[in-house]
Amino acid sequence: MRARLVLLHRWLGLATLAFLILASATGSILAWHDELDAWVAPELLRTPATSVALAPMVPAVLRDIVVAAYPQGRVLAIPLARHPGKTVAFPVWLTDPGSASPVLLEVFIDPATGLIQGDRRWGDPTDGLKNLLPVIHRLHTSLLAGSTGEWVLGVVALLWTLDCFIGAFLTFPARAAKRRAGGPAKSWLARWRAAWALRVSSRGYKLGFDLHRASGLWLWVLLLGMAWSSVAFNLPAVYRPVMGVWLDQQPDLRRALRQSASGSKTSMDWEQALTQGRRHMATMTEEKQLGIVGEHWLAFDPRANLYRYTVRSTQDIRDKTGSTHVFFDAADGKLRGVQLPTGGVAGDTATLWLTSLHMAALWGWPLQLAVSILGIVVVVLSVTGWIIWRRKRQARTTRPVHAAPRAQAAR
Repeated sequence: MRARLVLLHRWLGLATLAFLILASATGSILAWHDELDAWVAPELLRTPATSVALAPMVPAVLRDIVVAAYPQGRVLAIPLARHPGKTVAFPVWLTDPGSASPVLLEVFIDPATGLIQGDRRWGDPTDGLKNLLPVIHRLHTSLLAGSTGEWVLGVVALLWTLDCFIGAFLTFPARAAKRRAGGPAKSWLARWRAAWALRVSSRGYKLGFDLHRASGLWLWVLLLGMAWSSVAFNLPAVYRPVMGVWLDQQPDLRRALRQSASGSKTSMDWEQALTQGRRHMATMTEEKQLGIVGEHWLAFDPRANLYRYTVRSTQDIRDKTGSTHVFFDAADGKLRGVQLPTGGVAGDTATLWLTSLHMAALWGWPLQLAVSILGIVVVVLSVTGWIIWRRKRQARTTRPVHAAPRAQAAR
């Protein structure tokens, strides 16, 4: 069985090698997404110093300005979070005759003056340097290939998860140690301890082997968490049933609400919807004894004729985004559903923690640095694994050549 697992470990590593290197390298960069994006595209994300002291405009008015500037697009959400010195990014969906799906345009507006500072076609490699971070994000999440790329990376993440367990098993001592003359045999734990060590004095192949084995062991829990959270992002059809074996999960509330939509037409404008969302959120947070840290989002789903009002509450764990939602009917304003990020269903809480750690979305720069380093470690593991395979392959292919003269001499 061990020989078969070695073979499986080898081929799983080779099959996922290029994908893991790409995803890990881009992930190390994306841990600093906001900082790098502001550095690369300051003309889009930063407001003039003169507008910092001004009071922000009404959110619905800002949306009207964007709609007037982009009449060909659909503006289905209003970002509500405000940060001094920063613009607000409105998502505008455009119909592209050359594409089967709408194109997302990010429009950046000064919340104090209503001045549109620019836009970018999110994740379009041809849209210049200002689109660098969105392009890296698309590479990381979908290989720039849409849903097909997401599925491919989901399969890679699933294979990586499996390989984490195989790799850990292969570090275990293969067989009982032989008893030394005049002394006791080493215990299993003592022999396994060697797998955790890095022989600093070694060079070349031995150093690469030690790096591959020891770093994989020391960081095994983190690597497994990164692999399994990647499955959560890209292959939820596998992730949810597996997690459901151990933890309860709330059904997909948005999908359920779409399926039960009444089909009525919208009769509430955005300003009314914001007022209604705040009212529902205030009632809900009072009932559940939650605090509101800040507003985050107001979005409209035309398929279900629903508004979704989102805040960052005391139940949220991410530093900058909120996941506390209330859903209400766009026609009559009745509350249709509530979704909390943590403290409700154990499976949802675990998933939020897992994905937030993956994204370095909490605890500030220490976690960002840790995620960046972990991405580099995955690259090192992938490269050293390839070196080990190549060295062994060369040894196998050259062995018969050296064996032939010995065979002739024996004759």
